[in-house]
Amino acid sequence: MPDLSSEKNAWNTPFHYCAFAKAEERLARLQELGVGIEIMLDDSRYLWPDILWEDVLGLADRLAQTGIPALLHGPFNNLNLGARDEHIRQYSRELMLRGFRVARTLGSPHMIIHLGFLPQFSPEAAEAWWRHFAESLPVILAEARSSGVTLLVENTYEDEPAIFERIFEQFDSPALGFCLDIGHAHCYSSVPVEEWARRFRYHIRHLHLSDNDGQSDRHWTLGTGTVKPLPVLELLAGQGEHPSITLEVPFDTLEESLNSYRQTCQSVLQGYATS
Repeated sequence: MPDLSSEKNAWNTPFHYCAFAKAEERLARLQELGVGIEIMLDDSRYLWPDILWEDVLGLADRLAQTGIPALLHGPFNNLNLGARDEHIRQYSRELMLRGFRVARTLGSPHMIIHLGFLPQFSPEAAEAWWRHFAESLPVILAEARSSGVTLLVENTYEDEPAIFERIFEQFDSPALGFCLDIGHAHCYSSVPVEEWARRFRYHIRHLHLSDNDGQSDRHWTLGTGTVKPLPVLELLAGQGEHPSITLEVPFDTLEESLNSYRQTCQSVLQGYATS
């Protein structure tokens, strides 16, 4: 039976996602709620043309003062390691490489990225994307290894898991893991969320959790849509896996989402107690 009550269990301290610009102002409330912070580098100005070290070091100091654990969501807006345009690939690589330096400074064990792969690609376009991506990823993984920060690839618009299976088959590295976004899989994929979790259960290092209507990525408060996280958490707990979790929900209803999340974790416990 998994000990979800242990203080060391990652599920007991979920994270909340937050844009870098809003991170510092939210730390007091997150500390009050006992929640970590997943900082999103959603604005390239923190990395380009130079890393804004004053901002990064200032936030690192505040994190140290509050004791709030941090994760880093790397740069992602319009970036694509498999893009046709070499300039976009170069720019994407450079921002991601700089992201590792920020992650290390903030004490994040992971850096999460998006693929930029689209299910609408023709077979020929998909194969061209793969060739470019497969040329770019070793450079990113080398930096992950040297920095001690695990690279996590996150599912976004992919309608089924094949592209991620191909990644993990070709790039078998302890520096590479999976971030399963349950909300994305629920609304964008034809494959059930539990199947995503089953296929990647030994690669999943982190989960993104939010609610939606099954049609688009709404990032609603937990319990207000049709996302059902319980089967995923039960499957992972049954395998002895307890990846860290970020609640990608509105900040003003975070406490409500926390209550729903903790009820789900309690249901996992109760399921094992009665089985």
